[in-house]
Amino acid sequence: MELIGGLLPGKASSQTSRLAPVRGNRSRNLQAMVEALKPMSEDSRSKASRELLGFVREELRVSVQNFMATLQDLNAIIHQQVNSQEQSELLAGILAIDVLLEIEVNATQLAIFGSYLRLALINSDQTTVQSVAAVLGRLVRCGGMITADVVDREAKKALDWLKSSDTKDAKKYAAVVVLKELANNAPTIFYNLVDSFTSWIWSAVRDYSLQIREGAAEAVRSVLEIIAERDSRHNTIWYDHFYDKSLEGLEIKSSECIHGSLLVIAEILRAQPPLINTKYEMICNNALALQDHPNRYVRQGVVELIPFMAKYRTDIFCQKFGISAIQYVVASTQKAENAPYCNQAYAALSKIVRIVGWPFLQRSLSQILQLIQRTLVYDATKPHIPESLTCLASIC
Repeated sequence: MELIGGLLPGKASSQTSRLAPVRGNRSRNLQAMVEALKPMSEDSRSKASRELLGFVREELRVSVQNFMATLQDLNAIIHQQVNSQEQSELLAGILAIDVLLEIEVNATQLAIFGSYLRLALINSDQTTVQSVAAVLGRLVRCGGMITADVVDREAKKALDWLKSSDTKDAKKYAAVVVLKELANNAPTIFYNLVDSFTSWIWSAVRDYSLQIREGAAEAVRSVLEIIAERDSRHNTIWYDHFYDKSLEGLEIKSSECIHGSLLVIAEILRAQPPLINTKYEMICNNALALQDHPNRYVRQGVVELIPFMAKYRTDIFCQKFGISAIQYVVASTQKAENAPYCNQAYAALSKIVRIVGWPFLQRSLSQILQLIQRTLVYDATKPHIPESLTCLASIC
C-alpha cells in the first residue's frame, strides 16, 4: 500500500500544528539523528542510519499522522542540509534520503527527494558526488511512475554539462557519475538516451582530468551493458561508433585522448561484441605500439588493456601477441618507484595467468616468481605491493 507523504517544508496542516510541543522534541531528535550521519566511521554511520530508520518506522506504526509530521520535519532538515556548502552536512542530508528510501512513500515525496538530490549535485564537490549519484540511482530504481521523468531530466542535464566547454570539473565529473548510475538503475528508460550518450561522452573520455576520464569509462561500461542486453540493428552502429571514436582518439597527439581511448577500448573488449573480431588484431597492434609512450597513464592503460586482449581472443593472443605482451606486463611490475602502477601490473598479470594458463608462461615463470619473492621481503624503503600475492595465488 502506498503511504501518505510529500509534505513540503513549512506547510503544516491544522492537525499537525496541534502537535507543536511534541514536534518540537521530535524535530530536535531528528536533527540530532541526521547530524549523526555526517562522515565519521562506517560503524557510526551505520548505527545512525539504523536509529533514524527505526525512529521513522515507529512513528509510522503509531499513526499516519505521526508519520506525516515526522516526514515534514525531515524534509525541512534535509532541505537545509543539501543547501549547505559544508560537504559533511550535505552528505548527512543525502544519507538521510537514502535511509528514507527504505520506506514506501508516495510519488510526491519521491519527487521532493529528487529535487533535493538535484540541489545536492550542484553543491557537491568531487568527493561527495558519488554518494549523491548512488542515492539518485536508488531513487530511480524504486521511483515507480516518476522514474521516467527523473531519468530523462537528470540524464539530459548531465549531457548538457558534457556538451558545454565552460563546464567546471566538478560538474563534468558529476555528469559521468550520474549517467553511470542512471544507466545501471534504469536501463530500459536509459536505452532511449544511448544515441545522445554516444555523441557527448567523448569530451569526458578525453578530459585532462584522470578522475573524469576514468568516470567516463565506467559510464561507457554501463551503457555497453545496456546495448549488449538488447538485440537491435542499432547495436552494430553503436559498437562501431565507440570503436571509431576510440581509434580517432589514439591518433590525436594528446596523452589524455590516447589514455581515454585505451579505457574505452578495454570496455569494448569487456563487452565482447562479435563484430570486433575483424578489428581485434588492429586493436592489439595499436595498443602494444604505445608501450613505450612517455606518459605513464598511457603505459598504465596499455597494461590494463592486455588482460582484455587476452580474454577476447585467447587463441590469437597466445599465437601473435602473448609473449611480448606478457614480457611488457612483467617489466611493468618492476616500477618500484610507483606502487599503484606496480599493483596494477601485478593485477593484470594475475588476470592473464588465469586466462592463458600458467604453462603458457613457463618462459617467464622463473622471472615472475623471483619478482614476487622480492615483494614479500620486508623493506621499509619500498612500498607494499599486495597484488603480488594475488598473482602468486593465480600461478599456484
